[in-house]
Amino acid sequence: MNLESYDCFGEKSLFGKLYAMNTAYVLFGVDMQLGSSYVYFSEQKADVYYRYFKYFTAIIVSGKKRIVEQVRYFVRDLDIHYRDYWYDLEALALKRQIAKAAVYNCGRILVMRSKDIDALIQTQLKKDKHFLISLKKRDKG
Repeated sequence: MNLESYDCFGEKSLFGKLYAMNTAYVLFGVDMQLGSSYVYFSEQKADVYYRYFKYFTAIIVSGKKRIVEQVRYFVRDLDIHYRDYWYDLEALALKRQIAKAAVYNCGRILVMRSKDIDALIQTQLKKDKHFLISLKKRDKG
């Protein structure tokens, strides 16, 4: 796969390519809270207020070729005290049949399409900017 972009969750990133192909995301034995890094793609697309772009220098080695690139990452704003909270996303996706769950051999499998889950995320974030997070009180001490 040719890397066209050094933006971790942008349109030309791996996540952007998966979205464009309307890939099926399959989670084996984990819920969305633990296994859904594709949510960061949707958060960047929505330009959520609790993340911002930060640049990191990366050295990329391909055979004998070495290049230095600036990689853009949509990072957590540490001044905003929150945690990711995707349980409501999973419940709503299942309720609206965007995601489907099955049990196989005592384990749970969760399946959804990239464009469907992103559309749900975009819609919910427009209604509630806190849909994917839980604000928490600042620790004292």
